[in-house]
Amino acid sequence: MTVTRLWTSAASCAALALPLMADPACTRMHECGLVGCVDEAAIDLESPTGAWAPGGYQFALVIDGNTANCAIQIPASPPPATRIAGSCTSEITLTFLAQEQCAASPSDGSADASSSDPNSAQGETCSPIPGHFHQTLTLVGTPHDVALSLKRDDHSIVDQTVTLSYATTQPNGPGCDPTCHQASSVITIADDTGDAGNDATPPRDAAASE
Repeated sequence: MTVTRLWTSAASCAALALPLMADPACTRMHECGLVGCVDEAAIDLESPTGAWAPGGYQFALVIDGNTANCAIQIPASPPPATRIAGSCTSEITLTFLAQEQCAASPSDGSADASSSDPNSAQGETCSPIPGHFHQTLTLVGTPHDVALSLKRDDHSIVDQTVTLSYATTQPNGPGCDPTCHQASSVITIADDTGDAGNDATPPRDAAASE
């Protein structure tokens, strides 16, 4: 479903020294979709091998000066389609889920599904990678600094501060609501089987790495 919205090209009207609505050429009909979005940040934690040792994981967070906690129990040998929700205080969600491998869906039978040409595909088909999982923290709003400490059964795994950088997104296109601000960062832990201390890989901006 789409919504038709009238919008103006201010630059073209300014060039003609006309009021925005004085000339029909200065107005256009624009189709807006109904895709929603929210302001949020995602911090993704990855293991070098994709595997996580079973046990209880405890997150201690300081988000722009405000403390929060999360906990999650990871089983031994989880099946590929596993999706486990942790428990958190504040407006935070924690999820343990499978990493996915995606391939372009061909627009017709002759296209190569693995092609990197965006014009050859209408979408993507994704499937879980057996034995490869990650944990994702999702924070509502636009926090700037997040100090993150992660332990597994009292063994320290991560102790880092993430500084988040936001991108503005309009999922229905320019001139259409809503407008949201979103950030993502990735931390690769150094060791998920013992005491990793502070040796985790420094966080990286997920958008910048693509």
